[in-house]
Amino acid sequence: METNELQTKLVLWLENAAQAIGDFAVKEIPPVIHEYLQWKFFEACYWAIFPIICFIIGALIFRYGMKMIKDPKCDYDGLEVVPSVIGAVVIFVATIGILSSSVSRIKTAIQIKVAPKVYLIEQASDIIKGKK
Repeated sequence: METNELQTKLVLWLENAAQAIGDFAVKEIPPVIHEYLQWKFFEACYWAIFPIICFIIGALIFRYGMKMIKDPKCDYDGLEVVPSVIGAVVIFVATIGILSSSVSRIKTAIQIKVAPKVYLIEQASDIIKGKK
């Protein structure tokens, strides 16, 4: 084989490989991006909703404890305060969780649904900058 013939075969092989990669990218990249956006949306919703559910459960426990305290028929020798204290502690911890993490996660979920392209650009920018 001559060098020219070998170079021609190599160039043809590279062109075919590039075409195959391009076809694969055109066909597979959009579903991957869609799946990534769905994953990030549900991840943000999960971690945003968990403290809210804890807050609701704590509020129900607190309400039950307050009903026990106000009930004139209740004679538990001071134990009726326990559900109120437990409910208040759960509410306090859940509120801290909501304020610290859920606000940013809810913002992320809304951003993914309202402006997915902006979200993808910001994520790509963070990756390029080396933040993540």
